[in-house]
Amino acid sequence: MKDSILPNAKSEPSPKYAYYALIVILIANLINYADRFLVSAVLPDIKSHFDISGTKEGLLWTAFTLGYMLSAPFIGYLSDRKRRPTIFAVCVFIWSLATIASGLSGMTKDYNILFISRVVTGVGEAGCLIVGPTLLSDYFPERIRGKILAVFYLGMPLGSIAGFLLGGKIPLWQTAFYIAGAVGIPVALLILILREPIRGGLEGTHHTSQVAGIKSYVGLLRTKTLMYIIFAQAAASFAFIPLVHFGTSYLREVRQLTKGEAAAFIGIIGAVAGILGTLVGGYLGDKLYRKTKAAYSILAAIGFFLGFLFVLLGLIASATYLYVFGMFFAFFFFFMCMPAVNTQIADVTVANQRAVAYSLAVFATHFFGDTISPPIFGRVKNVMGMEETLIIFSIPLVISGILCIMAARYAGQDKDKVGEGVAGAKTLI
Repeated sequence: MKDSILPNAKSEPSPKYAYYALIVILIANLINYADRFLVSAVLPDIKSHFDISGTKEGLLWTAFTLGYMLSAPFIGYLSDRKRRPTIFAVCVFIWSLATIASGLSGMTKDYNILFISRVVTGVGEAGCLIVGPTLLSDYFPERIRGKILAVFYLGMPLGSIAGFLLGGKIPLWQTAFYIAGAVGIPVALLILILREPIRGGLEGTHHTSQVAGIKSYVGLLRTKTLMYIIFAQAAASFAFIPLVHFGTSYLREVRQLTKGEAAAFIGIIGAVAGILGTLVGGYLGDKLYRKTKAAYSILAAIGFFLGFLFVLLGLIASATYLYVFGMFFAFFFFFMCMPAVNTQIADVTVANQRAVAYSLAVFATHFFGDTISPPIFGRVKNVMGMEETLIIFSIPLVISGILCIMAARYAGQDKDKVGEGVAGAKTLI
């Protein structure tokens, strides 16, 4: 039977169609991160345009994460019950329009309009990292899940370089937002006509879409591996996002780079190290998984510990080449963790609760992580200085590593529960 592109078609996809879907979803994720990091790329210009403080600079990231985390539970709930490509497409359309609105805010001196636009951008983008991984987990077999999710998470380094280069090369920051928002609209249409794969169909089990409401969240809270991984992500997000969000400001103020040089530096270093780290993380995770079900947690722990050491090296070093060396490997090891932690989430949750699990991860990661860290960072740097604050804010990466070690202790038994069909939360028929 040939694969149909009709929205209502629902069957196990052929490998050819699955890879087509992967490309479409990867492009969406790339645009997702380009829109997200564009505000960081043009942050000095926004600060000048609106005449805002360091705290308000940080709040622009918080605005995004507010919309992102508050919408995540609802998107997760719907995604475990309704047609996922439709939900995904609506989310892409929403964030694209909101990104265009961010540029339109430049026609005024009203910071609040930009703030609200970033909140709505977050509402839309929540769908990408909740729905995208669940679709891919059902398009592809479990044995290559880590590699496939690694390709999906290439959207972060590729999108970040796109955002930083766009922000650094376009003279007017408003125009950069118009371009970033416009390219998302045709991608939303491509996602809309993707086929809905059978939930758990390639795992030997077909799940209905009827799962418990609030009980599905409560049940997931009992999955220890999931909880440790989520809080490891939160600690890493608390540390890493200020490094990126204030990265161009740091390079321009402390390292004396120009606007274009600073944006290109963050974008290129992040992209090259990110691509390599993401691919290595996916490959090593699947390879080590054949020996231990704790492979993804162990790999993430190593990445967080080494990432912390290289952040310190880059920030403490006065020589530019050591700074470049340190930041390259800091980005490499951080991105190596991305497919590892997210594959670990999929591995310890049943198919018809994965969207809920990812939405819980999104909510907790941002609530305890980068929702609060950028404005706090902005306030602290005004007192202590940029470089010293970056060093202090890198310490939570150590906590992330410790939490991943704790997750590794329970990964095997939580995976066994998934095989038995319980996964810490019961399905209601």
